[in-house]
Amino acid sequence: MPDFEIVHTPKSATADLRHPAAAHLAATLHQLVAAAPPVSMPDGRTRRMTPRMVHELLAQRLPGQAVSQSQVYRYFAGTATPNTIVIWALAGIFTVSPRVFVPATTA
Repeated sequence: MPDFEIVHTPKSATADLRHPAAAHLAATLHQLVAAAPPVSMPDGRTRRMTPRMVHELLAQRLPGQAVSQSQVYRYFAGTATPNTIVIWALAGIFTVSPRVFVPATTA
């Protein structure tokens, strides 16, 4: 007889394993996207801000920096954190200070 027992834990009972900085970044991005005004398109239409649009704007602001669309979705999910260059570009897109993307503490 084994000395251990396998216990299945439902997903809802698992702890949030995201890094606090990544979770803060994701929450901030969601708030900024929700509060962003509609963006005018070249054809005259307006669109609301989406993670895909954030990716497109990052690609325009950082032509030499490879930031994939899936990476931007990871930022929004809180499973990845960008480097400082991307943080500065995000701040420029939303016209906020880069400090809003960094939590006061990660304890």
